[in-house]
Amino acid sequence: MPFDREQAGFSLGGPFLRDKLFWYASYEGNNQDGAVATQIGGFPQFTGTWPVPFDERMAMARLDRNITRDVRAFARFTHNFNDGVATGRLGIGGTQVTPFASLNNTNQTAAGLDVPTGRFTHSFRFGYLNFNNILHETQIPGLPLITDSTGRPVLVSFTPMGALDAVNRPPLISISNMPPMRLFQDNFESRYDGGVSFGRHTLRWGVLVNVIRMNWFKIPFGLSPEIDIAFHAANEVICGSNLMCYPVTSAVIGNGLGYLTEVPTLGFPYGGAKNTREDWYVVDSWRANPRLNINFGLRYAYDPGQSNPDLKKPALLDQFMPGLARSDRRDKNNFAPHLGIAWDPTGSGKWMVRAGAGMFYDTYVFNATIFARREFLPRGIAGARAFLP
Repeated sequence: MPFDREQAGFSLGGPFLRDKLFWYASYEGNNQDGAVATQIGGFPQFTGTWPVPFDERMAMARLDRNITRDVRAFARFTHNFNDGVATGRLGIGGTQVTPFASLNNTNQTAAGLDVPTGRFTHSFRFGYLNFNNILHETQIPGLPLITDSTGRPVLVSFTPMGALDAVNRPPLISISNMPPMRLFQDNFESRYDGGVSFGRHTLRWGVLVNVIRMNWFKIPFGLSPEIDIAFHAANEVICGSNLMCYPVTSAVIGNGLGYLTEVPTLGFPYGGAKNTREDWYVVDSWRANPRLNINFGLRYAYDPGQSNPDLKKPALLDQFMPGLARSDRRDKNNFAPHLGIAWDPTGSGKWMVRAGAGMFYDTYVFNATIFARREFLPRGIAGARAFLP
């Protein structure tokens, strides 16, 4: 099967007002007609090379303004869109013949202002990010779709609960269990950084606030149930390549629901997650003498969305482990001091000794906070699956 990729783009820029207002714009479009191979022993109708198209477009526009000789501002917009057939695990490729498409649409707006005043510098930044990820059904020309006696599509696995087996990865055929899914996220980020120099010191400080709102909806096995068949040599002699001839041993079905939390966000009644991250810092760079620089500072990070203090847990959990039913707490003690030195031992400028130490905090995966709520949701909103032996 032929491979084809077409890319086209441009970038333009220049002044609107001489030495005052400047503009820049760019665009790139990608169209790819790729292919992926599958191999399902005994089933030639699912073995072959299949087209997996991918389309993407990226664009950016920016304005820069010299308000005065020292005061400058800018505004920037970026856009990224892509839609393509997913390959690999639970998509298509190898022994997985369950195609679906993933659509991503991301728009980002940023603006900034830099204002020096005497020995002081001030920098203001604001950003807005809108991200949408949608998994949707797709059909590949020439690839058969397995349906039941009523014409409804079904997912066929060669082992029980095959779509959930990420270790052995048994053959999966027909419609994917991944869609439908939608994940929307909005970020509103504001930041201020300042600085001043006096004597042998350069003092810097800043604060950042990032307001995150997310909504996640996914129906497990939302397009079809999984039908597990008894595929072995004896049945292969009888049924050959007729997939629907094989006896059904078990099945996996979804309940048709898909909200992951009971929290309303972004205009949806459920499925939301909220996080407002706050950070501040102050640091001093001290030139103790011509051969020694010392940097020391303090940072504070508050990340409340990494736990669920409002989540009420059943007292029954304490019977398994005392304290397990206790509400989560929010960590408010994330102070991070640091110290660093740069020393020229000879004064020749040819050698430099650097040392540093500090305390640092990493951010836990936001998804884990959402998944922790899923086990305690009220009936009627959360997605679930059931295994039918």
